[in-house]
Amino acid sequence: DDIYAIELVGGSIRIPAVKQRLTEFFGRELSYTLNQDEAVARGCALQCAIASPVFRVRDFAVNDITAHPIRFKWEDANGSDDTSLDVFARYNPIPSTKMLTFYRKQAFAIEAEYADPTQLPPGTNAWISRFDIKGVEPLESGDLATVKVKARLDLSGVLNVTSAYTVEEVEVEEPVEQPEAKEGEEPAAAPEMRKVKKLVRKADLTVLQASQCLDAATLTELAKREREMHTADLLVGATEVAKNSLEEYIYEARAKVEGDYAPFIEAADQKQFLSNLMEAEDWLYDEGDDTTKDAYLEKLAGLKALGEPAAERFREDKERPKAARELRDAVAQWADRATSQEERYAHITPEERQRVIDRVEKVQEWLDEKLEK
Repeated sequence: DDIYAIELVGGSIRIPAVKQRLTEFFGRELSYTLNQDEAVARGCALQCAIASPVFRVRDFAVNDITAHPIRFKWEDANGSDDTSLDVFARYNPIPSTKMLTFYRKQAFAIEAEYADPTQLPPGTNAWISRFDIKGVEPLESGDLATVKVKARLDLSGVLNVTSAYTVEEVEVEEPVEQPEAKEGEEPAAAPEMRKVKKLVRKADLTVLQASQCLDAATLTELAKREREMHTADLLVGATEVAKNSLEEYIYEARAKVEGDYAPFIEAADQKQFLSNLMEAEDWLYDEGDDTTKDAYLEKLAGLKALGEPAAERFREDKERPKAARELRDAVAQWADRATSQEERYAHITPEERQRVIDRVEKVQEWLDEKLEK
């Protein structure tokens, strides 16, 4: 009755047998209103809104659990039969913290494992981690020290021993709670004291963990290998780009040197360039089909040494008339301004006008000279 609705998300909800089993188990209709592609994004947005002081949202709690019980095991040191304990039961809410008490004279180890390996996915290692508690020493009297171990399952379901420390029993005095004085009665002059025994934290202990996680040296080596593979992938991509650039230039240059570029290249150079293009094409589809990036770039640079001058002369021929026209228009414009008698130019002195006219004439002569060549 506490369940308002059951919302299903994920690819498995498309399986009719899954829908049927869930409907039979809960005894009610299931809901499929949430777009599964947006489920994670919506959840993240909601969590951000809850954590942010800028937004106001309704009280909304997300309760997570651990699907498999976790057991702690340790070696017996005191003749006790208790050498294991299911610390986190199945469906235990997370995050969750448990405090364990041990009686020891020396360092000891705790191993964590899944309590029911048969419920794990096939191939899953039931062993989780080992925690070595270091620095344990007996009391001055030689008795066992009381050790407190704090185990925690964090919000992500990761198990860890967050702290371990020894405690000792000390005798302290504290006031006895007195009943409130009745009206007209004077309170006691001094409170009555009593001696009580309390456990106080004595010394922090070192906790060393060993788990299925990779050690630092292995992680460093794997990261190095990943970087090497990434560099190799980049080189493969760059080599392919260089090869395609060479092939593209061969076809494009051959078409243009026999067409648009023909008037701008000497006949002997044209013949040599076409021969080089043919030679490069044959090489590209033979021994150059699988070679290095530098080899492709070297071939391309050699071809461009002959082809680019013709291309530059072609571009110069196409763009020069426009540039000359724009310069001629600018010369005429400044000449008109220098000789204009309009009132808006009246502030310009005759000397300044003459300097402009001289400059205009000089530029005009230079332009005419260059165009005659």
